[in-house]
Amino acid sequence: MQQIIRGNNKKNRKPIKTILRRDDIHKKFQQQCLSRIRKDREKKIWEKRNLNIENMKDEEMEEDIDFEKILKEEWNKFKSTYEYYGELSQEEIEKIEIEMKNETDIIDNEYMELLYYEEQMLENTIESYQNEDKILTCPVCENGKLFENSQLELIKCSNCNFEMSNKQYNLENLGNRIEELQRNHSNTCNGDLVYSYQPEIGLFGVCMVCCGMEIV
Repeated sequence: MQQIIRGNNKKNRKPIKTILRRDDIHKKFQQQCLSRIRKDREKKIWEKRNLNIENMKDEEMEEDIDFEKILKEEWNKFKSTYEYYGELSQEEIEKIEIEMKNETDIIDNEYMELLYYEEQMLENTIESYQNEDKILTCPVCENGKLFENSQLELIKCSNCNFEMSNKQYNLENLGNRIEELQRNHSNTCNGDLVYSYQPEIGLFGVCMVCCGMEIV
């Protein structure tokens, strides 16, 4: 990294760039790198989460991050945004890289805390519904149990990645609605509704016998 960060050439200056004092270069560039790390890391985490919520464990969070590559990419962006004199020292670069690694650890810990919280919420909710004999099986995977996450305002499945807003339905109303749709469908067809979920449509059931479709 010793050669990747150099001062700008005066003849290449552009009037639209923000002029930085020497003392502000390190601070601004550090903020930019930490913002990039958080954005990339959170995107990766939620991509994995959407693929398989249940199997997102600590060991799956561990992966190599090319901090040097990120530093180079962000420095090129930095040079196109700011006008400055001088250059960052190797010591300053190393400090920024350490901060990036620390930020990655913070994001991972935040996510694992969220997972733990959701697991506790799931256990408490299932226990509550067991006591009330009101457990609702997930209509999509037909294996998991649905629970409400009041903090995220979602109804989620304990087994698959199904989740929907709880603003229209709570668990009881959702169960009643699904029963109503199947009951009405049975009046004209002997087939059962198979449920899927798409964000642009919502939760819906399709019958493989009559090809009918019902929106929950």
